[in-house]
Amino acid sequence: ENLAQFTVTNPTFFSATPVQVIPGPTTFLTKYQIDPNFRAPYVMQTAISLERQLTKTANMTVSYLNSRGWDQLFQNNLNTPTSNVIFPYYLNPASGLRPFGTMNIYDYQSEGIYRQNQLCVLRFELRQLRRTRSDDLPVESI
Repeated sequence: ENLAQFTVTNPTFFSATPVQVIPGPTTFLTKYQIDPNFRAPYVMQTAISLERQLTKTANMTVSYLNSRGWDQLFQNNLNTPTSNVIFPYYLNPASGLRPFGTMNIYDYQSEGIYRQNQLCVLRFELRQLRRTRSDDLPVESI
């Protein structure tokens, strides 16, 4: 395990106002590990769009987007307190019994599922008509 400890003597970044320290348990050691069934996450996306000319000068585009993800990443504390817990337990970490001692054990897992649906009005566009010289000329009949 890689543990590091840093000590700052006489720090200058704290306020001179004394702060009341509530006696309680010290923080627990924390272990991070990768789940043996860890897999790379993947996402599948589909989209469909509909563009419609509303008037001579206005267009609108509407799109539907669908995303699905499997094996999404998250962290799970495998050693959370199970009984006699004062919620939230992080305010009093000594409360409750932990199955694997007093250490927090965070497991990186890839079992999450991601689902998203979106309906977007992507563009509502008003165009100005431009007159050219050819618009001003009379149309000759054949």
